[in-house]
Amino acid sequence: MLDKAFSQSIGSAQMNMSLNLTLQGIPAATDPIRVSLEGPYKSGTDEVLPSFDLAASLDAGSLPAPGDTLSLISTGSNLYLDIAGTAYEAGEDAVAKELASRKAAGTGNNPFGVDPQSWVQDPKIVGEEQVDGVDTLHLTGTVSVGNMIQNLNSAAAKAAAAGDQQAPTLTPDQLAQIEQVVQNPTFDLYAGKDDGKIRRLSASVNFTVPEDQRQQIGGLSSGRIAFALNFTGVGKPVTITAPTSAQPLKNLAQQIQALTGAVQAQGGGSAQAGGASGGASGSGGAAGGGTTATEPTAPKDTTPPAVPQAGADPQAFKDYTDCLAAADPNDTSALDECQKLIAP
Repeated sequence: MLDKAFSQSIGSAQMNMSLNLTLQGIPAATDPIRVSLEGPYKSGTDEVLPSFDLAASLDAGSLPAPGDTLSLISTGSNLYLDIAGTAYEAGEDAVAKELASRKAAGTGNNPFGVDPQSWVQDPKIVGEEQVDGVDTLHLTGTVSVGNMIQNLNSAAAKAAAAGDQQAPTLTPDQLAQIEQVVQNPTFDLYAGKDDGKIRRLSASVNFTVPEDQRQQIGGLSSGRIAFALNFTGVGKPVTITAPTSAQPLKNLAQQIQALTGAVQAQGGGSAQAGGASGGASGSGGAAGGGTTATEPTAPKDTTPPAVPQAGADPQAFKDYTDCLAAADPNDTSALDECQKLIAP
């Protein structure tokens, strides 16, 4: 059943994927934190990427969180990131190059080797249930933490290597420590009784932080991580439309760099102003000794530039990102004008 479920493509469906995190011992995180992706999905092949239009949302409970303004979109031949209505694209040439690289390496749509099936141990069918009106077989099992961590560690190393980076590797001692803190890892799979396709997949783990390490991570004592993946309307047609007027993804990187540079420039201005103030004080002391003092200069404005706030107006943020895209990163007056669009 596992072999059939993990080897088959879904085809087309509505997908909902969520990650729930519950933390104990941290006063600022008393409510569960939930991240989800939801929207139409279509399986890919060796020739095209999976297609999807997934809206991302974050419910951080008592913690501040941004609004629902992020979408991940794939047409199979191109990838897009939509932020508050402004779309950025990876580019069809870049995607085609990546697909050709995967095909040459024989990795298809799983270039980093993530293999959830290898995490499952002691699987057994416990009954039948209906999911989205479909008769399914319910399979349960436990998660081999060692297998999961080793597989994800290997995948992270491959992903880092693809980006000319080096990922940290876990030592046997570190792996043993992780296995000690993780408790009750469970796995549930619901597959169509007739077609064997996955309709629901979930896993959860509890963990406990050793007492001598809690203070280092804000008092965290224990927690629970739960993952769920649901496919509904399997086999029904879905519509996925590419965003219009998408900008190159590098524009977003430039905007982030410009914003970071503006913040750093303001911080540097503050340091310079502090130095000038100290110099002026020194001159004043010299003046008391009979030496002419220089006129102290007024300190620069050290107010940091405004940044998009949680829940900011999506249109204002779009105007802001468009402004940054058009501005010269070295033109501080132009950056100041962009900041005014989102200033509180």
